[in-house]
Amino acid sequence: MHSLTALRLIQIHIEGSCGAYYFATESLSTEADDNGGLKNGYAINQEMELEYLMPQVGANFTFLPLLFSLRYTFYGEQAIQNTDDDADLLHVVLKLPWTHSLMVAEPHHPWKTKCISVQVASKLGPSLKTETDLKILDFSFHDEVEEVRVEAVLSMPVIVLWSGLGLLMHIFRRLELLGKEKNEKVKNIIPLTPGFLSCLYGSCNAVDGLSKSTSKLFLNINNEKHSQTVDYLLQGFWCSKCDRSIAHNPELYSQIIHQPDMQRTEISLDCDFLHLQSLFFKLLYDESSEEVQVACVGVIRRILIHGNTDVLLKTRSEWTKYTSLQQQALKHIEMLIKMMGSHLSTYVPKLMVLLMHAIDKEPLQSEGLSILHFFIEQLAKVSLSSTKHVISQVFAALIPFLEREKEHPSNNLDKVVKILKELVLKNKVVLKEHIREFPPLPSIPALTEVNKAIQEACGSMTLKDQLRDVVDGLNHENLNVCYMVVCELSKLLNLRREEVTALITAEAHSDMDVLSSLITSLLRGCAEESRTAVGQRLKLVCADCLGALGAVDPAKVKGFTCQRFKIECSDDDLIFELIHKHLARAFRAAPDTIIQDSAALAILEILKIAGCEASMDASAAASMSQKLKDKKSLDNRRGQKLWDRFSNYVKEIIASCLTSRFQLPNVADSACTGPIYRPKMSFRRWIFNWIRKLAMHATGSRASIFNACRGIVRHDMQTAIYLLPYLVLEAVCHGSEEARHSITEEILSVLDAAVSENSGATVHGVSGGQSEVCIQAVFTLLDNLGQWVDDVEQELALSQSFQSSASKQQSSKSKDQSPTSLIDQEQLLVQCKYVSELLTAIPKVILARASFRCQAYARSLMYFESHVRVQSGSFNPAAERSGVFEDEDVSYLMEIYSWLDEPDGLSGLACLRKS
Repeated sequence: MHSLTALRLIQIHIEGSCGAYYFATESLSTEADDNGGLKNGYAINQEMELEYLMPQVGANFTFLPLLFSLRYTFYGEQAIQNTDDDADLLHVVLKLPWTHSLMVAEPHHPWKTKCISVQVASKLGPSLKTETDLKILDFSFHDEVEEVRVEAVLSMPVIVLWSGLGLLMHIFRRLELLGKEKNEKVKNIIPLTPGFLSCLYGSCNAVDGLSKSTSKLFLNINNEKHSQTVDYLLQGFWCSKCDRSIAHNPELYSQIIHQPDMQRTEISLDCDFLHLQSLFFKLLYDESSEEVQVACVGVIRRILIHGNTDVLLKTRSEWTKYTSLQQQALKHIEMLIKMMGSHLSTYVPKLMVLLMHAIDKEPLQSEGLSILHFFIEQLAKVSLSSTKHVISQVFAALIPFLEREKEHPSNNLDKVVKILKELVLKNKVVLKEHIREFPPLPSIPALTEVNKAIQEACGSMTLKDQLRDVVDGLNHENLNVCYMVVCELSKLLNLRREEVTALITAEAHSDMDVLSSLITSLLRGCAEESRTAVGQRLKLVCADCLGALGAVDPAKVKGFTCQRFKIECSDDDLIFELIHKHLARAFRAAPDTIIQDSAALAILEILKIAGCEASMDASAAASMSQKLKDKKSLDNRRGQKLWDRFSNYVKEIIASCLTSRFQLPNVADSACTGPIYRPKMSFRRWIFNWIRKLAMHATGSRASIFNACRGIVRHDMQTAIYLLPYLVLEAVCHGSEEARHSITEEILSVLDAAVSENSGATVHGVSGGQSEVCIQAVFTLLDNLGQWVDDVEQELALSQSFQSSASKQQSSKSKDQSPTSLIDQEQLLVQCKYVSELLTAIPKVILARASFRCQAYARSLMYFESHVRVQSGSFNPAAERSGVFEDEDVSYLMEIYSWLDEPDGLSGLACLRKS
């Protein structure tokens, strides 16, 4: 739609027609004619006295829906290309939420109208020229509603992106207003704006003789989430210097916004950039909010890269203060390690995350390595068994130091060597089985003794022994360890090429067991969903190793052994498996404190639900009076029973969560209607948003369990995939008719998208990726629900049989117990009916075509044969109902059989054709 047309539509609405919005939505594609009118005959008087009309409109003005449509208008055009009069008119209209009383139809609120006005105003392009044109931004900065102020903060970089770098000076001057903000929600979002503005500043100022940077915004207006400013900035903003490691696929985005070239001139903003850095430091040292400080750390790279030498020298004391704060924090960690004493083993995962983060930052490496050495010494004294769980992680973290040592010698080599000697030499008797798994270290004189000890521990190892150790290493929960192991595997496959080939071509059954396990582990590595750099590198090296193995005869490789996933279980069984197999692993393997805290929060909340308390941990119970312990044990028999099921190692990990002070924040319902899935949406985003939606509307006995996990499912895909069938089952069995319809709609949206993409290229594997992962998740979900129905029906049949025989022997006793039993059975029958209806509502033909799209030909055959039998009858001519089959169905079946390499099936199907 032409921008002028959108402007006219607002004008029509102001003239008093309450039905104008309906006209507007039906005429969004209407173009303006040469005379300034609309082609469909609606005349427009551009010279109307708008200011006169405003008081007339008053409380009857309702233009939120039209603004909602208009905010997308400027995505298609980089900027509004109209006269100054048109721009002035639009400015007046967009100010209306502040200048006039509005009557807004439910469920909208006035602040939502203001937010959309800010979104539209930020995309007006070059028509924003002067400080006066930023009046809407100023209104929103002083608005009493926090959501409006959040939108104002985020709109600052958007304005510069759409309108050009000439406005940077005016935007920088408004940074002072951000420093006065007191609301925590607004302050949490503020650090993003200085970060993005720094990149835009770098677009007009070369730093120390280097080339200027460029900034772009990748947008997908078809994605619902991209309607929120914070989402499209975080996902789509790209700077050539700060984000050069991130590659956006242009095909996935409907628009790419570039800065207007006409304004890319040298602008002296050093003084203003100092104001930006001042705001940044004020937020960074704000002791009132940890969230704000974390957000500042997230954008610190953008601030540093685009500041020239003069600016950085002027703020040197502030940067030094920042580094000093971090070093001081490390000293505090050392003090805590001393104070923990015998309780140190309980906090190993938390301390490891902090120490690994420290040694990865160059200004903190020296101090971090010293404290890591002290930590390992103390841990060996307190709990040598706990040391074996961190030794692999420490090795994986230190090897990059040693590899860099040959090219760039550092002062930290002595500290690294001391740590390795502590692990390998002092504890080699206890840790022998783990030491033998490690690769030889670089040939550095200082490591001669350590390398000798590793070689002695390894002894003489065959190729199969080495591959078994590789499989164990690839199954480690820490990605750095997996990456270290797979890198060694890559070297091993190249060095012992002939032996590997002989192993692959051998007929021995034991050889193929090792090879099957290795291939399974490498495929699992290729499917790693981590967004970290090491996770991405791990996938590439795993793929490289699969290529190095070559084409292995499928007949020799064992298929994946999948344990039957049974979702019919008690709440305590669900809690135990969730913590034992997923949350404890996520907590242990977390690469940063945000993910670890999310896992800890989930563990804490779920243990509280089960009745577990700190008193159940032996170390915590030691300081509790006997009387209090007796009372607690009576109240928490359920919790104690669950606690006793965990292994000692898992107890050590989760014990620290029992004494934490995390709180689950209340999250407002996003009121998302309709399916979440969109074509080309990432699997991670889709499953997180769907799980969040299901969890927020869960009403059954497990609702609190799912709610506790809503943070960790954002970061840990294994936990998300595990919970999905339980969440869907809970919604289907205990939710409303609307909830069941929503689930059916979501599943169909994934499958329909797959079928619509089902072209020849995609079928043959040329295209795929994220959508195929979503489809496979749907198939697994449907399988799990089908298994649940089978289990319940079998359980009900056995129960009825047992009751029938028991009633004959104990009729009186049966009468007392039967009402409860019958109620439970009736409830299960109703739930079983709901799940069966959901499965039936998914057409088999769509399932078959989606399966074919994923090259799951056996599954496609199963679904399509089921569809054809319902439509046409049995394939067997001797059957009672052997109908006539459509040629189209027979052709599709023949295509499936051709991919299954079934010539006999093809011959039989050919006989079913009519022609």
